[in-house]
Amino acid sequence: MTLLAPSRMLRHLLRTTLVVCLVMAGTLSGTVQAQCTGTATTAVAGTRTLNSTTVTGSNTSLLYIGMPIQGTGIPLGTVVTSIVNATTFTMSNPANPASTSLINLTTQVPNGSWQVPTVPAGPPTYTSNVPPLNQGVLSGTIPGSYTGWHCDVCPSLFTVDLCGNEYARMYMCAGNVYTIAMCGSATAWNSTISITGNAPAFPVVDGFTTFDDDGCGAPGGHAQVTYTPLTSGPRSIRILSNQAGDPCIPNHLLCGTLTISCSPTPSPPVNDNPCGAVGLTVNATCTGALTTSSNWATATSGVPPPSCGTYGGYDVWYSAVVPASGALAIQVDQVGALDMAMAIYRAPACTTAYTLSGTRTIGSNLVTATNTTGMVVGMIVTGTGIPAGTTVASIVNGTSFTLSNNSTSAITNNMQVNLWTEIICNADITAGFPEPFIAINDLALAGQTVWVRMFPQGTPANGGSFEICAFEPTPPTNDNPCTATPVPVTPSCTPVSATTEGATATGGMPVPTCGNVPPINDVWFTVEIPLAPPGVGAEIDLASSVLNDPAMAVYRMNPDCNTLTQVLCSDPAGAG
Repeated sequence: MTLLAPSRMLRHLLRTTLVVCLVMAGTLSGTVQAQCTGTATTAVAGTRTLNSTTVTGSNTSLLYIGMPIQGTGIPLGTVVTSIVNATTFTMSNPANPASTSLINLTTQVPNGSWQVPTVPAGPPTYTSNVPPLNQGVLSGTIPGSYTGWHCDVCPSLFTVDLCGNEYARMYMCAGNVYTIAMCGSATAWNSTISITGNAPAFPVVDGFTTFDDDGCGAPGGHAQVTYTPLTSGPRSIRILSNQAGDPCIPNHLLCGTLTISCSPTPSPPVNDNPCGAVGLTVNATCTGALTTSSNWATATSGVPPPSCGTYGGYDVWYSAVVPASGALAIQVDQVGALDMAMAIYRAPACTTAYTLSGTRTIGSNLVTATNTTGMVVGMIVTGTGIPAGTTVASIVNGTSFTLSNNSTSAITNNMQVNLWTEIICNADITAGFPEPFIAINDLALAGQTVWVRMFPQGTPANGGSFEICAFEPTPPTNDNPCTATPVPVTPSCTPVSATTEGATATGGMPVPTCGNVPPINDVWFTVEIPLAPPGVGAEIDLASSVLNDPAMAVYRMNPDCNTLTQVLCSDPAGAG
């Protein structure tokens, strides 16, 4: 059997009718570079003698006159003053104490290198060329008693020339957005930018996004990152180079111009809440995908948290009307986002859950002494004496309504109205592939509006831009075992083309023992094993240029297509 990814074979010698099932297994996964943390330094050997400026036993090919150096016995601010030969150089300050430990060539860019910045006119006036390094102190206050004034040095632009072994520091403030770029550099090279905690340990820091490679637009070119801190504090901006796939290499020979611009945090997106959801057009296939983003999103109250993934409190919303068939698929392709997840909800009206007081009587479905403003039939109602699954049955007037079930308590207290119901949730389309995909097939939902909640997993740093589309999936004819496509058994391979697009998971059948995860979408085939000559079987081949990682299970009808017994299972690219 031939479909459309690398050739996979399975040989079986059975003399009965088989049903062959193709399922999607785990797909490709990769490592996402977050930040260049740790030391990430270039170091050279060098023997220093007490009170001497001469360093021997070194490698001067990595040095240049004026290059800052750090290490045991090397006073702060020391630079290289001359290159004597391939192994000897002199420095601007004598060693104290003597040492043979490594000399660190990664250093903070000197304050004197910063150009005159563009800053707010004040008052108060910011007078330094160097970016703020602390919260700021107003004149007349006790030294060390910070007021937060430096967070107001925004909008601003700071510029400095530096090399790929230097880092800049700046006190960055929650509520501001910082664009850090090497785009204006005169010389092209593959720079990277990492935002980390305070030097010299360069720890991981909060906020998003904290790393970039090639953000200026050219592959193998300079970096640009937009960083939003979640907390205020000092940050280190590390300029390094990508060499042979390692983006954390310092190189003092690669230099450019760094700019740091500050602007206030933008407002949340228009679809930050479900009642501002962006409507998705439901097409026959995933065409005309909407390019959108989760940037600057906030949390939604009144809607239950998603049941899958790691909800960090940032979400954006979309809506779609389920077609008459009850089939709806939502597909997401991440562009700048790293790890998004998705949940679909239903509610009688786009109103987040609210609390409402009302009087109930035992054995009656009438609620009085309440307020029905904004209420619609079908809203879910919960509370003391209200059976599970109860909804608003009718609205009597402005202060009374009826429930779909009688109350079991006589009480006047608060009720929760219009609770949202999650239909389905998906974090990854399959193991190791952090793009969500959801397909529903429920006639009870036909014609209804559903709300799609997109959220970055764990932290907003995993969010960003993505494409989303809604379509009505049409399952292939061989979506179920009883409509399996026959595959001829011939002396040479006779290809049968097929697809898993639009396929659904088959219920009521044994889950394959390989493939790492239960089938997300499967298609079915039958093959008749030859009875003669004795010992002759069938070889099933699968090839595709589209499927990332297919798997295949073989079943025996027992006695028909409604009852199957697994014979073999093959997933060459995964466990099992």
